[in-house]
Parts: sequence; C-alpha cells; structure tokens
Amino acid sequence: MKVLSTCFVFIVFLSNLSAQVVDSLDQKRIEAFVRSNVYVQPEVVDKETTAKVFYGTFFKAEVKISYIPTESSTYSESGINIHNDSVTKIRSCCSNQEFPALLSLVKKDFLLNNEESAQLFENALNVLYPVKKKEIPNVRHLQEGTKWVFIRGTFFDDLQAFIVTTDTNGRIKNIAYELPYIEN
Repeated sequence: MKVLSTCFVFIVFLSNLSAQVVDSLDQKRIEAFVRSNVYVQPEVVDKETTAKVFYGTFFKAEVKISYIPTESSTYSESGINIHNDSVTKIRSCCSNQEFPALLSLVKKDFLLNNEESAQLFENALNVLYPVKKKEIPNVRHLQEGTKWVFIRGTFFDDLQAFIVTTDTNGRIKNIAYELPYIEN
C-alpha cells in the first residue's frame, strides 16, 4: 500500500508540474531577454568559388549566447546565404536528406553537364561543406546518367555523397545527400 500511495503522489506531482503554463507576457519577456543576449559572428566564405555555381553570398556564422560577461555558450556554425535581401539557412550534412534551399540558389545558367562544370560544383561543395583533412583522398565525383555523385568522404565504413540530379541538358533538378552511398 505504501508503494502504491508513493507512486500515486509521484504521478500527481508530475501531472501538476506539466500542467503549469507560462504566462504569455512572461514568455515574451523571456524570449526578448534571450534574443538580447545572442551574438553572431559571420564570416564570408570563398565567394569567388561559390559564385560560379550559386547566387548570393555565403557566410558561416558562429552563434553565441552570453548572459554574463564571463559565461557563454557557443553553438555550432550555421551556413547562411544572402541573395536579393533574402536570408536562407543552409542545412548541414548529417543524414539522408534533400537540399531544396541550396537547389533554389543554383544559378539558372549553370549547367552540370561535363567534367569542367562538375569540378566547379565540387569546388563549391568543398567551400560550403569542407571535409576533414584525412577525407581529402576520398573526395571525388562521378557521373551515372543524369546523376552526378559527389563523394565527400566516409562515415565509419560507409561513403557519404551529394547526389545531384539533372535534366538531359544538365540543368540541376535535385540536390540530395546520402549516407550511406552505395557505389555501383
């Protein structure tokens, strides 16, 4: 009986804890406080290389939150693009996913249809998604019909790659990331 009543008290405590709601005015005050303590240190990445393939200017931005001068937390770097007064967050690579934001920034006149254009695209990827020094020997690209595969390195024993699908003229239709990428 003692165990049952202890469990009941614990459940009631948890339900009361989760039932507490933050007042909307306090929510706004807290959000304003946090925003006032966020600092961003942007850095332009190699515009000359990325401008051959993509619109806009790419930045990597280190975001810090600091509530007192001696205490701060740094979050991972973010990829950001500014084009025509529009700010676009660029995803990082970590799992199978598509990159519609990156696709929307590909220049309309850029065609991925030969070795030269593939090298330009790979160079831009190297700037936007740099690989670790030990992975450099694994970085390469190959063509499989209307798909271009940009191998970025390994994750344990698996390859990871950007898969770029084009139409028959070389206009980019999709950019995706695969982990694992199974080489044909």
